[in-house]
Amino acid sequence: MDFKNVISKITKTTIDTAEVVAQTAKEGSAKIAKKSEELVEVSKLTVSINSEESKIKDIYTEIGKIVCEKHENGMYIDPDLVDQCNDVLDLKNKVKEMKNRVIQIKNKKVCPECEETLNSETMFCPKCGTNIENDITIEENDITTENVSDAEIIEDK
Repeated sequence: MDFKNVISKITKTTIDTAEVVAQTAKEGSAKIAKKSEELVEVSKLTVSINSEESKIKDIYTEIGKIVCEKHENGMYIDPDLVDQCNDVLDLKNKVKEMKNRVIQIKNKKVCPECEETLNSETMFCPKCGTNIENDITIEENDITTENVSDAEIIEDK
């Protein structure tokens, strides 16, 4: 075998190898592109699914709120839901008690009409105009004297 044949075979082998590498790279990049497109589509679908599931959850929440409000107002609801609605009412009362405690700690008061939080010295609600200087609001599970001055408490004793 002469030198020219060896070089020719090496050249042909190199070209064949390069063609195989190029074809493999082309196929590999096509697969990567397809997988990337699939990944983008899956990501978009996942975002859409989460959005729709969130909408469903919001609707369920609104349904539950309506049912609990009906129960709270003394209307008939499915007996299977009474316990859950009572649990919601208990939680609402606990939240209200905690909010009242925060108001007391901050030395504030709440307008009985619009429930605006006010400074303890405020005599008229700036939001609705209610005279709250001597107003004592006693609600179920909510007996506070934060709207009464110390002088008024002493006078009542």
